[in-house]
Amino acid sequence: NEAYTIMLAPGSPTSGPQNIWVIAPGVYSGPAEYAGTQTAIPGSPPPGAVEYDGVTSIVANTGSSNTTISIGGNVYVPVTITAGSGKNQLIMGGGQATITGTTGNDTVFGGSGGVIFHAGTGTSVFIGGNGNNTIYDPGTVSIVEGYVTQAYDSNSSTYSLVSVDYSYYNLSGSTLTYGNGTTNYTDTLVGTFSLITLTAPGSGAASFAVNNYSGNVILNANGNSSVTTSIETDNGNLSLSGSVVTQSNGVTGTITLQSNVTTTNSSTGVLTVTPYVYGGSLNLYGGSGKNTFTVNSWSGSPGVVTLDGKGGGDAYIINFPKSGSFTANVNDSGNGGTDS
Repeated sequence: NEAYTIMLAPGSPTSGPQNIWVIAPGVYSGPAEYAGTQTAIPGSPPPGAVEYDGVTSIVANTGSSNTTISIGGNVYVPVTITAGSGKNQLIMGGGQATITGTTGNDTVFGGSGGVIFHAGTGTSVFIGGNGNNTIYDPGTVSIVEGYVTQAYDSNSSTYSLVSVDYSYYNLSGSTLTYGNGTTNYTDTLVGTFSLITLTAPGSGAASFAVNNYSGNVILNANGNSSVTTSIETDNGNLSLSGSVVTQSNGVTGTITLQSNVTTTNSSTGVLTVTPYVYGGSLNLYGGSGKNTFTVNSWSGSPGVVTLDGKGGGDAYIINFPKSGSFTANVNDSGNGGTDS
């Protein structure tokens, strides 16, 4: 296993060529020094730091080892990484990164510089950050936007949660836009993705919109009852059963609505995921073509689903369950076609 931390050296320029420290305990554990001259770095640099001055780009090939590369957010030079056959974790910073996977299993965290990720044949996870990304997938990549991790405080010997989430998500065809509704970022999706998971903040107004996306999606309300969810297909059918919306006869796939909340034990760091009833509103929309909406059941709270086929002749099928209850509001706003 190998781990590399790349950080900006004190006094380095913030643009153009930069001076960086590379810390890799498994590779070099001697005194902090300048690369090339091997003279000591003044001040109090981290043990084992090697300083490279005038860096214009970072290039890495992880080979067959399990490799972690973490790049600081204030390192703005471009990055090129070839991820080898190991299990790799790649945390990007402020420079644009191009990552090419091979046969390994890669977890990529996007930075503010954005990432172009050519996934390999291994199983990979792409977790976007505050940047614009393009992901090329042969069918083995899961996309995650919004997640929970934890931090350890060595002074108090306690663990705490760190949430990275967004209040606005719009997945439309091959483009995923996420942010706070004012400052947004984009994932351009090229290929067939195994799963997309989007998580809302635990409180406050938030929205999910999924439009004509062919694939499998999880929308996690994260215990937030102020989430508005809209699912639309222009020329297909939507079927709701419990907390799963199935698309067919056009774009195909499933959208699962959940409300899982993660907590941590502050002493042991053990994470616990607790499922709650999906809150907020659910709207199912059609487009200009003929759409069929089938509602078998709806397990969300307050248990109301709104159906609007918009244009075209639309069919609404409401099946009453043997137990439980829900409310289906049909509010067709279209003018063309005959609805039934």
